[in-house]
Amino acid sequence: MITAEHATTIAQRHLDANPLDDPEYARVLPEPRETPEGWYFDYTVKCLLDIPEEDWTPFLGAPGFLVSKASGEIRDVGWDELGDLGVAG
Repeated sequence: MITAEHATTIAQRHLDANPLDDPEYARVLPEPRETPEGWYFDYTVKCLLDIPEEDWTPFLGAPGFLVSKASGEIRDVGWDELGDLGVAG
């Protein structure tokens, strides 16, 4: 069984291995949210420039990813799955 601490380490490695294409932005690792399947993490982005948030470039794609409690495997979570996982909103 993967703990929240171990899932956070796995998640950080995942983010480090998949940086954004834009050097003005970086991924930030949020706190994990437990689901029956595993630990959910939002894909959170921060701008490295000193500009208002409303001027940030939007990024498209999956809203987050899940680290499996059983195996530590990572999979992207689609927008349509958020409610089923209990992490919507």
